[in-house]
Amino acid sequence: RLNIFQNFKEMNPRDKFFAISGSLILLAIFFIGIQKTDSKSDFQDYYKASELFRNHQDIYQLDILKSLKESIKTEDVFKMENLLKLESIKNSVGTYIYPPTFAFLLLSISGFSYPNASLIFYLVNFLALLFSLYMIFQKIYPRKKYLVFFVAILLNFRFLENHSYNNQVAFLLLLLILYSISTKNDLVSGILLSLAIVIKLTPAIFFLYLLFKKDFKRIFYTGFFLVAWIFLPFIFGIDYNWEQLKNWSDMVLGNFMQNPEFRAWKNNQSLIATLAKYFLANGDPINQAEF
Repeated sequence: RLNIFQNFKEMNPRDKFFAISGSLILLAIFFIGIQKTDSKSDFQDYYKASELFRNHQDIYQLDILKSLKESIKTEDVFKMENLLKLESIKNSVGTYIYPPTFAFLLLSISGFSYPNASLIFYLVNFLALLFSLYMIFQKIYPRKKYLVFFVAILLNFRFLENHSYNNQVAFLLLLLILYSISTKNDLVSGILLSLAIVIKLTPAIFFLYLLFKKDFKRIFYTGFFLVAWIFLPFIFGIDYNWEQLKNWSDMVLGNFMQNPEFRAWKNNQSLIATLAKYFLANGDPINQAEF
């Protein structure tokens, strides 16, 4: 098996330079992120949603969003007092946009204090990044592996640093996707890819990859376990979880384009959301006029 540090003494000076430099960049990213685990980050949205889930409260807080919609008319959204209202809630309400399953899965750590839960989540995420890099590393042509490793880390530094700093879930998704498309076990592949999809919808694009490969068995397993993951939180209460699933559907799937000024503020990591922020009226009333 290929390993960055395998036979380190036998490596030529150039490969040693690339291996050490890439590793130092990763180490810097790790320490940048770990110093912020007790501060406000994207994980705070996940943590708060899981706490609300534990207490059988609306994890999407649609009641607050609906009351704002009723109190602020679209034509008045640019009035200073209304802008201040939107500004005051934009980082605390409607920021959790993931399916209820993710909040349910985080019950395993949301019982800890926020700093401890954030630290655990960060360590799991960073380990997922390291395992992902190891899997990618094994696919690289041996003579170029250290150069590619260094260049990949260097060119993606901003992405890696930003996700580490904000304690987001992307590294975990990366590992789930990589392992699901690499393993020869169809069952394991379906379980992991469906888990990635139920955490964030974006990995559903790999259905097209499986369709292109005509891997219908994996498509079946992924679809089957996707339904299973969606309904897993129902063990916490059927009526409550039906309501949460409906709220998620209404907020993320149903009303996104219909009510852009009251959409989830942080749903900006997809093409449709990015276009809406720039070109859809009131898609981002605070920044749209400037940019």
